Amino acid sequence: MKWMRTAASIIGIVGSLIVSLVAIAFFRGLSAFSNPIAAGLWLWSPLSLIAATVVARRFQRIGGCWLVLGGVVNVALTVMWPSWGFVWQIPAAVFMLPAGSLWLLYASKGKRKLTNQEA
Repeated sequence: MKWMRTAASIIGIVGSLIVSLVAIAFFRGLSAFSNPIAAGLWLWSPLSLIAATVVARRFQRIGGCWLVLGGVVNVALTVMWPSWGFVWQIPAAVFMLPAGSLWLLYASKGKRKLTNQEA
């Protein structure tokens, strides 16, 4: 069960670095900051991915829900506005959804194990 926690942490941290690199390559540096919406999304996804992973180390359910909902929002933004500013949100969702699912699975297995020990 410890592998889930480790895998979710690695996916979260490495995923945020990859999403940042994809964003930098996609926007060719800091030229995205001319558009405030794109700049906000450029910063939000990687920072949210790191913050949710750090929160999930202590509060697995909160961090897991945060990651899953963040992934769903990224996919929804990409589907609703498939312009150049939202297309790169797909890599963020690719890392957020599995990491959040692993955290939620880890939290549910931990509770089930505790309940079985008490019985």
